[in-house]
Amino acid sequence: MKCNELKARLERLAPLWSLSGGATPPTLFQFIRMLDATPNETIAKFSSLITNVTKNEMHTSSRAVQDITILVESLASALDGSAVAKDLEKLLPALRTQSSTSVDDLVEALSAKRKTKSKPPPAEAAQEVVQRHCRALETALGDEAGFAAAYSNLQNDPDVALAELIALARQFGFAPAKTKKSALQKILARQQTLMTSRAKHSATAGRVAG
Repeated sequence: MKCNELKARLERLAPLWSLSGGATPPTLFQFIRMLDATPNETIAKFSSLITNVTKNEMHTSSRAVQDITILVESLASALDGSAVAKDLEKLLPALRTQSSTSVDDLVEALSAKRKTKSKPPPAEAAQEVVQRHCRALETALGDEAGFAAAYSNLQNDPDVALAELIALARQFGFAPAKTKKSALQKILARQQTLMTSRAKHSATAGRVAG
């Protein structure tokens, strides 16, 4: 189960306190805040992130994680045997390691970890490099030795990174690619297809002439 899934289930439980004549405990909403910090992580990963957060002194204005731990223990006991209870029980050891940490500090630390983990935007291809190699490959297309040299230059060019290879695969090989290996294969495939077609044509012409 992921954090956002556990959050949704806990939110459905909130009205039950009203039905029993009591108010929804503030700690429940604080716990939901914690889950919101890493919504797409599994509970196992969430536990690991909590354990690895550097411990800080509790802020006087913020509730301590120890209060959240007490709530989670109660919920796990009340929901004993359910999938939610099992996930809550998995969280308890991690929460206990942060008993004196403030919820605000923990949420801030977890959110920072999520931002750090975010992937940077894909790099843009250097068009001058792409066009230079595209021209060389087009010129050598169909020439076995010439194409081998142009392809080797491409592979060994330090200015060619993944972005340039993906652009070349699309522009020269007329095919999409996501990795360096795939892009190089798409580029080489155009030459191989042409050479195979020529060989078949020559073989057919020879049989007709014979």
